[in-house]
Amino acid sequence: MAKPKFEMDHVAIAVSDLDRSMKWYSSVFGFETKAKFDRPDLKVKGAIMALGKYNLELFGPYEPEPMEEYRKRLETSLQVVGVQHFALSVDDVVQAQKYLRDNGVKCGEVTSGKTAKYVFCNDLDGILIEVKQNLGE
Repeated sequence: MAKPKFEMDHVAIAVSDLDRSMKWYSSVFGFETKAKFDRPDLKVKGAIMALGKYNLELFGPYEPEPMEEYRKRLETSLQVVGVQHFALSVDDVVQAQKYLRDNGVKCGEVTSGKTAKYVFCNDLDGILIEVKQNLGE
């Protein structure tokens, strides 16, 4: 049997206030709402939001529990097994950092790696978001 062609489709995150987070992801990054849903069997409402060809699935639990503080910082979150963050790419990470900070988004400092420059930010619930600029080869 031939190996199927796999492609990335979406990342899913749980947020404390679905409507508030939908507005934030739309206004800050330009995500567009594709669909909303309610799953009483799972005690969660949700939305699918698109940015280009990729999707972000937001879950809003009926009774959300806060994320642990250590998960809001890259250096401590990386020590725990599991999903760590998701990344958005930009042409100019320094310009993006300024834009985000000007719009009240908590961001760290721009760091240069071998293949990219990046900065980590937090959403309204503290979820880590990497904003990266790929460097030429």
